[in-house]
Amino acid sequence: MATHVKRQSGLDRIKPYVPGKPIEEVKREYGLSDVIKLASNENSLGTSPKVLAALQTAFGQLNFYPDPQAYDLCRALARHLGVRPEQVRVGNGADALIREICVSYLEDGDEVIVSRSSFPVYDISAQVMRARLVKTPLEGLRAGSGCHGAGDRRTHQADLRLQSHRRRPGRP
Repeated sequence: MATHVKRQSGLDRIKPYVPGKPIEEVKREYGLSDVIKLASNENSLGTSPKVLAALQTAFGQLNFYPDPQAYDLCRALARHLGVRPEQVRVGNGADALIREICVSYLEDGDEVIVSRSSFPVYDISAQVMRARLVKTPLEGLRAGSGCHGAGDRRTHQADLRLQSHRRRPGRP
């Protein structure tokens, strides 16, 4: 007897992610010899010597799973930020944390407000949870105000607002 596995209906709304061109392809296409990629959160300067030293120290412990709750890290961050440890959440990058927020808080039909220029994983995670995605323009907003103003003009009934803050040097 064959069993049919039905996929989650929220997946039907997702448009496939189209990544940027790899550096080698850009070099070939434009006849360039030196290209620095500024997208994809990649570091064109190479791996930090401090990271390499930390990795070297960790090699002796790679046979153990890491602490999934990041107990020590959460407490150190909480001390540094002046908050309680339960107010700190760490994860495997921004994508994982955004997905976790959406899975934890969204129900079918909930409204999610995001900026038109926001990180694509906001849209994808909201759509997987079958939330209603509202894209807001950024025009008329002050620097650092996120999408609050645009979202408030659009609707004040939103169930979740997802916004990113790009940090600038010297600003918390």
